[in-house]
Amino acid sequence: MQDVKSDDSIRVTLLGYQPVTKVAKGTEMNLVLSHSKFQLNEVVVSEGINHLSPVVAVDIPTTQLNVIQEFLRKVPGLFIWQHSGGIKVEQLFLRGFDLDHGTDINIFVDGMTVNAVSHAHGLGYAGLHFGNS
Repeated sequence: MQDVKSDDSIRVTLLGYQPVTKVAKGTEMNLVLSHSKFQLNEVVVSEGINHLSPVVAVDIPTTQLNVIQEFLRKVPGLFIWQHSGGIKVEQLFLRGFDLDHGTDINIFVDGMTVNAVSHAHGLGYAGLHFGNS
């Protein structure tokens, strides 16, 4: 440890352990962390919850949807915007984050991906215009 003066201290904290503050005495220091009384349980993320259930159960049967893009407009937090007169696919935003033209989100129709593996506008380009014809 360089530039350590007598009575300098260091505080070490780590999630799940009690904080430790040590005063410097010389050039070496040993730290031993004790487990905290409070432990965080393991967090498990699963796909068991279907976030679209309320949308499918109420909104879609009561609203006429003419094009596939209108389904995307029903997803909470997903904003869809046509910015170039219908030539390119829509711009997508998820809770304020720019998803480009679908390159940062996976879109599936009947279990099959819509995102193009390679495209002039970028890998993962998701054009839903196949349903408009």
